[in-house]
Amino acid sequence: MVSSRTQSHWKPFEDVIPYLERSEGERLGVITNGDLSEQRLKLERMGVLNYFEVIVASGDIGFSKTDKRIFQAACEWTGTSVSEMIYVGDDPATDIISCEVDQQTE
Repeated sequence: MVSSRTQSHWKPFEDVIPYLERSEGERLGVITNGDLSEQRLKLERMGVLNYFEVIVASGDIGFSKTDKRIFQAACEWTGTSVSEMIYVGDDPATDIISCEVDQQTE
């Protein structure tokens, strides 16, 4: 269980909700290295859960970012290909660099 003190720090960056509002009609999802129920709770408490079509959580599927299978799972669940997706990350080590390395090794 997540403490209420921790939950009080769950706030989106100031540009997130305006961006999500401008993205209405786009298919959006979340890929996270965490537990699905906790991630859903975070998104709900921040007021952004309903913007996302799918949440792919490593805790539920058995592999995490940097493993390309988590991205493949997101594609399968949404019926899209990797070339149709845009991925935005907040941690250079697990989100950006790992994806670049993975692309180079394919």
